[in-house]
Amino acid sequence: MWINGMREFDYIVIKKPREIATVNLDLSDNASRICIMDRRELLLLFASSAQANILRQVPLEYSRAPNLIIFMLDDTGNYNAVVADAVQAEFVSAGAEV
Repeated sequence: MWINGMREFDYIVIKKPREIATVNLDLSDNASRICIMDRRELLLLFASSAQANILRQVPLEYSRAPNLIIFMLDDTGNYNAVVADAVQAEFVSAGAEV
C-alpha cells in the first residue's frame, strides 16, 4: 500500500512515553471545597467540591518548580481555611504512548 508516495513500511513512527504532572490530595473530612492555583499569577487551575482523595492532572510545568497554592475551604464556617503554599506537582512518566 502506498501513502503519500511511500510504501507503508518505508517509514517508522516513534512514539514517546506520555509525561504528566499530578497533584494528589488527601483531604480532611471537614473540607467542603478545594482550589488549586498558580501562585505566580493567581490563576485558578482547578476548583471542586471536596472528596476524600483527589488526583488531579496539571500542566507539566508545575512539576519543575513549586508554583502551586492549594486552598481547602469549609463552607460551614466552623473551621478556618487551610492553605498549602509553594506546592510542586509530581512528575509522572505514565508509560502510555501519545
